[in-house]
Amino acid sequence: MEGVKSETLAMPNSDLNGLIQARSLAHEKNPEETLPKVLDTTSTIYFPQYLTKYTDIPLSRFFTDLFHEILNHPKISSIEKSLIASSHIHELYLIAQNVKDPVTYKTAVLTFANAYPLLIDLISKTSNEDTWKIMTSFKKFIISNWDTTYPLTDLNSIDLNNDVKNLGCKLASVKFISQVIIVHITPTDMDENSSMKNVIIPNNHPVLGAKKNLEREAKKYLDLLLNYLVEEVMMCSELFMGIINCLAFIMKARVRTTVRILSAILKFNIDAKYMVEGMTPLKFRLCKRMIERCYKNFVQFGMKHQLIKKDMTGTIFGDNAVDFYSKLGKISQTLFGIGEEAKAKGILNFDEALFTHTIPDKKKTDILARRKFLDIQRKIESNNDLLKKLQKYTMDKLESSGDDRTKIFNTSTVAIDNSYSAIFSLMNSDNSKFDLSKFKNEEPNNDSQTPLDQNILIKLCLEALTGTGGDNTRFISALSIVASRYTNLMGKTKSSGDGERKRKLDTDNKDNENSKRIKTENGLVKEEEDDEEEEEDEYQPNNLVEEKQIFKSEPMSQEDKVANLKRIITRIISIKDIPNDNGNILLNNKLNSELLHKLKLLDWKNEESGFHILIRLAIRGIGIDSVEMADLIRDTLYEYCLQDFDSRVALILEWMNEEWYYEMVSETNEYATYDKWSNKLLDGLIPFIENKHRRFFIRLMSELPRLTEAHLNKMKQICLDPARNSLGFQTLKFLVMFRPPVKDIIKSFLESLMTEDSSLEAQCQSILKKC
Repeated sequence: MEGVKSETLAMPNSDLNGLIQARSLAHEKNPEETLPKVLDTTSTIYFPQYLTKYTDIPLSRFFTDLFHEILNHPKISSIEKSLIASSHIHELYLIAQNVKDPVTYKTAVLTFANAYPLLIDLISKTSNEDTWKIMTSFKKFIISNWDTTYPLTDLNSIDLNNDVKNLGCKLASVKFISQVIIVHITPTDMDENSSMKNVIIPNNHPVLGAKKNLEREAKKYLDLLLNYLVEEVMMCSELFMGIINCLAFIMKARVRTTVRILSAILKFNIDAKYMVEGMTPLKFRLCKRMIERCYKNFVQFGMKHQLIKKDMTGTIFGDNAVDFYSKLGKISQTLFGIGEEAKAKGILNFDEALFTHTIPDKKKTDILARRKFLDIQRKIESNNDLLKKLQKYTMDKLESSGDDRTKIFNTSTVAIDNSYSAIFSLMNSDNSKFDLSKFKNEEPNNDSQTPLDQNILIKLCLEALTGTGGDNTRFISALSIVASRYTNLMGKTKSSGDGERKRKLDTDNKDNENSKRIKTENGLVKEEEDDEEEEEDEYQPNNLVEEKQIFKSEPMSQEDKVANLKRIITRIISIKDIPNDNGNILLNNKLNSELLHKLKLLDWKNEESGFHILIRLAIRGIGIDSVEMADLIRDTLYEYCLQDFDSRVALILEWMNEEWYYEMVSETNEYATYDKWSNKLLDGLIPFIENKHRRFFIRLMSELPRLTEAHLNKMKQICLDPARNSLGFQTLKFLVMFRPPVKDIIKSFLESLMTEDSSLEAQCQSILKKC
């Protein structure tokens, strides 16, 4: 076989030709039974002979292509497909990992995308843990390769134009991610994709885990696609259009994602994308035109299928509510006009200067630096399994000799020197000489080297600390040893320092006595002492100036403060998305105390603990000095609450209670901030409130710490809506019965409501009788 290296074992052509002939015969006679048998035969030949040590690209392509064909065959039942997928998913994963062929990898990813809902349905019924582990590993493998050129490993991984390379594999990954999002998000009655509704996942499955964890993962993957559209600066029309088309199907299959998707679509700025290297102005214009047409088709698709509805609102960049229907409609009309104008002028009739959009050098440098960091981080994370094995070996070295788990490999309380490795090492000293802080990262296609980023080093240290085997007693013993080493070194330093100061003091005293004796003999004591005082007076101020210059710190500018605050907010929010490596330890937001000693520090929380910190920071922290920066946090809380308001009512109420209490105990007692943000929350929520949200809305209105006439007037939109007015009147009735202090404003509200719509008089009067 041409192009095969000497170490590669290729399948004989006769065997491969035989499989191809068997596949052709299967198509002619009873394919639903014979095609799976051909796949089984291929598997028997392929594994383990050709994959464990060698790779065979033609056979890999044949296997993945046949697997993909079977899963799409109309005559094979879904149950049969799920069993076939379960039998061969591990082989598909091994091929994707080992065969560095773009065609094979693309087909493998597409095959897994087709098999994913079938396998999830099978696992939900059979609880096959082994299959789920393989699927999870395969899924993580695909996601980790999303922003790389895999399997084209010979390319520069931080190249600015990576996204225009290996497009087939990237588009296959987009389809797979879309499939995972649709399967993991719980379907509702509004969803139109009936085939996905058949995948029923129980709330707390013994293998799949809690349903909310699957939904959280789906939202994270959805953000992965949306962030690419918004943040990617280079023009990659094929990938942009692939994502937009998949978003349309996600939106149709899971209507709950509509607001999240439309918010990102409005942030997607086609004009801000730069030309990739080697792209001509004509090609750039064509790419831009194709994306604009795809954008327009997306909007029309949403409106046609009633996914983008009138009066549908949301927030963009934390601003006031935006009417998605009217805004996207205007954009669609504008793009249609641009297309008609281009068609009338002709595709070649354009000003090249207007379509020459190259990336500035400074921006290019910043992007390359960021990609360089991510590339190093990815390389370090790829060795995470090796690091964990080393930790386990170190901490469990003596376990085989007895049951005393407090033993440590290196128990000496005296460090051999004053280095960090000597103080903290629990291994033999010979194994602790590798200094990661001096490790150099070799840049691709470059002779220069850069040290590892500090964030990566911190992450490695945290991973090392969590590798104590889950034994609290042993961890305390290790800390005690480190503390003893520190104490010993500090004692040595103090003794050495005291002895040196004593010797220096004795020397100075002798010098002073000799100096005075000489000066007395010459009769110049007074004059010399005056000179010494003058010299001392001159020296001290200069020394102080020098010290001030050394330790002087410039105050941060307002821009820097805002940028750092945004970074802090992002880091705090991202904590909730960190996967739990210790299994399903958090159950129903309650911490299992028996497993507390096995948790990382970041896992000592419930799901919303990061937001509790943000609430206090905005109200009682920086909010005291900077309203602008506090409102930045409030905007983040506002957007987060609106994304899934039904399950985040407790967080909304906690936030509002904190706002109210702080203003209640303050001297002004004006409730300006509380009124502003509580009314803004109602403005954002009420357009989306439906009858099914009855419990949520009644709880919200009844537990808000302060209700005013302005708050109640927000409900007028619900009460005047024939489809939702029962929700509004039920809420008002509840408030009258269980919150008497607001009876007067409810009475005024109902009287005003009757003047606007006389058909509601009967409903209003029934509540007025109770006021």
